[in-house]
Amino acid sequence: MKTDLDIMEILAAYDLTGSYHKAAELVGCDHHTVRRYVALRRAGAYTTAVWASILGNVLVAEYFIVQRMLAPLARRQQRRDAPLVSTPV
Repeated sequence: MKTDLDIMEILAAYDLTGSYHKAAELVGCDHHTVRRYVALRRAGAYTTAVWASILGNVLVAEYFIVQRMLAPLARRQQRRDAPLVSTPV
């Protein structure tokens, strides 16, 4: 079973190439898989509302991944900006 992101990549590759075989070669799957997801899209299984929901979930996941990656960098920057010796006032 392909993830939503995999399906998006498959359909984008098909839209780009217009060929089941070339799209399959680009994304690294079988051309029958590409054909199946293209047929599902044509049948209405992947409507705009479904894609909006999928993209929303992907964006939320990416936001948290980026936050997790940047947190250590922000902590390191804060330590670098902190004075090494406190001066009396």
